[in-house]
Amino acid sequence: TGHRHQQELWHAASTSKYIQSFMQTSQWDGSAPACFVTGGGGGIISQKFQYADYGHDLLWYGFFHLTMHKDWLQIELVDTDGLVKGNVTIYPRRSEGYKAASAARLRTEGGLCESCCGDTNNPFNKVCTWGYAPWMSCVGCAGCKTTPA
Repeated sequence: TGHRHQQELWHAASTSKYIQSFMQTSQWDGSAPACFVTGGGGGIISQKFQYADYGHDLLWYGFFHLTMHKDWLQIELVDTDGLVKGNVTIYPRRSEGYKAASAARLRTEGGLCESCCGDTNNPFNKVCTWGYAPWMSCVGCAGCKTTPA
């Protein structure tokens, strides 16, 4: 997923457009139970994306709390105030919990463009998946879809 200075909880039911975008770009098919990206370093001047929808499943600062049980693993994304901002439970294969969770499908209601997509330095014919230098984060936003390939 690349180098990050933030906390990301990837799972099929995520409502974060930022998380959805990277899951789509990575061709996440929902068969993997979850992924968490815990970036570090940077301090108060660490990288922060202006276009990212920080909040649920995505935090600029925070940590993950893992709770293990013989029948499941729970992943919680916790902010600096101790509030849970995202959670998912993973179950062993062939269990009833796994069957229910594996039925979830990745949301595909649209991507999240980087704030500079389509500007003079980053034209769509460069950064879109069909462009000459596509960005990994491109998920085919409205700008890409309305611009001919």
